[in-house]
Amino acid sequence: MEEKLQHLIDLTKKMQEGDLSCFDEFYELTKKFIYFSIVKIVDDFSIGEDILQDTYLYFLDHLSNLHPDESPVGYLLITGKHLSIDYLRKRNRETSLEEITYDFYEEEEKTSELLKDIKKYLSKEEAEIVLLHVEDDLTFKQIGEYLSKPLGTIQLKYNEAMKKLRKEIKEDAY
Repeated sequence: MEEKLQHLIDLTKKMQEGDLSCFDEFYELTKKFIYFSIVKIVDDFSIGEDILQDTYLYFLDHLSNLHPDESPVGYLLITGKHLSIDYLRKRNRETSLEEITYDFYEEEEKTSELLKDIKKYLSKEEAEIVLLHVEDDLTFKQIGEYLSKPLGTIQLKYNEAMKKLRKEIKEDAY
């Protein structure tokens, strides 16, 4: 597993240096995992293919944003997730109001309030770690790779952030 990740990082570095001849190999090694992650969100195979292509186009356009030792898979997963969510939001806007259930609104309201609390009480870095873990279902190891920080730092910051949130939410309840 570690060798495969290092190979993907090496391929990414080559692409960052302008050698796009290795993109086909990179794509073949990563596409299945990214594709099924996207399909899990959008629940549609053909839409998943479109979003997969958009994910890799975004990846290529933003190669310079990746840190040298950052996991390209984490970057692709997050990009694919965000593009999938954007698709779902656009599709939901097109859906008639009668088809949207009360539960959807209730869940959106809870999520919206949670996001406000997170941004209100946490630093940008703490909020990012919490959201990557809770919303994106990334492990602390994946978050560490994505943010180029040690695993222990990620775990510590997450635990501190959760303590802050518990304290603030408890105080708001009174």
